[in-house]
Amino acid sequence: MRISGSQDLRICCRISECRASLSGSPERSSAGPQACPDTMADKQSTKPPAGTRDFLPDDIRRREHVMGVVVGVYERYGFEPLETPAFENIETLVGKYGDEGNKLIFKILKRGEHESSGEADLALRYDLTVPLARVVAQYRNELPRLFKRYQIQPVWRADRPARGRFREFYQCDIDAMGSTSPVVEAHPQRCGRDSDDARVRRFHCPAEPPRGAGGVARDGGRSGDTAR
Repeated sequence: MRISGSQDLRICCRISECRASLSGSPERSSAGPQACPDTMADKQSTKPPAGTRDFLPDDIRRREHVMGVVVGVYERYGFEPLETPAFENIETLVGKYGDEGNKLIFKILKRGEHESSGEADLALRYDLTVPLARVVAQYRNELPRLFKRYQIQPVWRADRPARGRFREFYQCDIDAMGSTSPVVEAHPQRCGRDSDDARVRRFHCPAEPPRGAGGVARDGGRSGDTAR
């Protein structure tokens, strides 16, 4: 769709008026609150949704510094990066976390002509373990026999927000798949120790490696969150 120069100017003016209205600036348009769309009325809160946060430049720089230290430790022990989509097919997630966990999954309703059904076919990523199991099952012929991966991505929980408990936060997760060697199993522990030595804490190491979807075992898995 093409936007003419005059249309573009009107859009820019509209944005400026909305910003002025939200900030309470005396320079806002004399048209008053009506200068902004109804969805940006003066009484609307500008806070992010409960359980989420905005990250300003200084926050992002601190987070990137911490993650850079963590990634350096992971790669020192031969772990490779992996990323998966923010959402999965709902059947991939439901049933993997127990009854309580199922209640905390953010479900995405069907869209378009199926919207009226009220059914969900997708869900936001709940953790990084089940997506890893799906990746291993999907690419088992392409991945190395010993697959050591790290993943640092946000996850979502439909939980009740509280102090220190968010609905959106980052997780750091490492796993070594395909080996029961004590040497390989020790690597996640060493990663945690080295991260602690670098003053990057708040990691949790499970006493026993949990099992992912399809019974895929996590050998020496270590996971944690750096940006709750």
